[in-house]
Amino acid sequence: MTNEPLEASKKGERMANLQELDKSFSIHEQVCAERWKETILRIKRLETVLVGSAGAIILLLLGIVFKVH
Repeated sequence: MTNEPLEASKKGERMANLQELDKSFSIHEQVCAERWKETILRIKRLETVLVGSAGAIILLLLGIVFKVH
């Protein structure tokens, strides 16, 4: 009595599991890539707002300094 059919069955199951894992991982990579793109866009938008605010504050302070003197 040999275990050849059992071995072949287990090998097929392992291959199916590997294929499922590969598919799942590929989907995960795509989702993460999209999330990073969105994160980078949000950071750039926040940076723009901060730079604009800093510029406005600097101009406001310069205006106050020149009005005093």
